[in-house]
Amino acid sequence: MPAIRENGYAQPVGEPVAGWAPRPYPPRTAMQGRFCRVEPIDPARHAEELFEAYHLAPDGRDWTYLPSEELPADLPSFREQLMKYAASNDPLHFAVIDAGTGRA
Repeated sequence: MPAIRENGYAQPVGEPVAGWAPRPYPPRTAMQGRFCRVEPIDPARHAEELFEAYHLAPDGRDWTYLPSEELPADLPSFREQLMKYAASNDPLHFAVIDAGTGRA
């Protein structure tokens, strides 16, 4: 079995998936579930809550699979990054909103 590629946090960043084929994009609309709602990133609505949530982690491992190399250190820089994510068509970015608290 080939070795699994990992990043500096020992998280798998993986090999290509055999037989993978592109899938349709999800809609740019909110998708409601029992425990959460997934909605397109909106910097005006999500920046502060997501900034707080990402900075609860003791390091940057929860930012690993996002396209910028490092988690922005301050709210204005974070909001600027979210603006880039919101404008992106590939990949699409969504916020997960807790159904109990209404917070991202």
